[in-house]
Amino acid sequence: MEKENSAGVVVFRRNKEMKFLLLQYGEEGYWGPPKGKIEEGETPEETAIRETKEETNLDVKLIDGFKEEIRYFYYRDGKRINKKVIYFLGEGFGRVKISFEHTDFRWVTLKEALAIIRFRNLRNVILKAAKFLEQRNLLSFM
Repeated sequence: MEKENSAGVVVFRRNKEMKFLLLQYGEEGYWGPPKGKIEEGETPEETAIRETKEETNLDVKLIDGFKEEIRYFYYRDGKRINKKVIYFLGEGFGRVKISFEHTDFRWVTLKEALAIIRFRNLRNVILKAAKFLEQRNLLSFM
């Protein structure tokens, strides 16, 4: 059984209406925040920032105190891969330009995010991120 560790950022933007950035992932077509494999010698935070830049062209400022982990499995070449993803929360700056790994992107409200994200554990991460921001009076999503 193979293991894979990744890290990503739940990216938000402060506009008139608070929004999250979601990417559409290739052939599978599912939506989620930017994420990628943790490389040797990298911290999860470094990976999250690097992957966000590579996948979206955005610079991101991480918000202290938010860290959520999800686990799931998938199959690649007939082998089961156990995956752990650590998500941080960060404000995105710049203009989005998606990488070849993605087919689309959207800035979405919390309600829209919860409607288009297929996986319950990932919807929970987005919901926790919104609550975290509200509790600290950083943003209002509700």
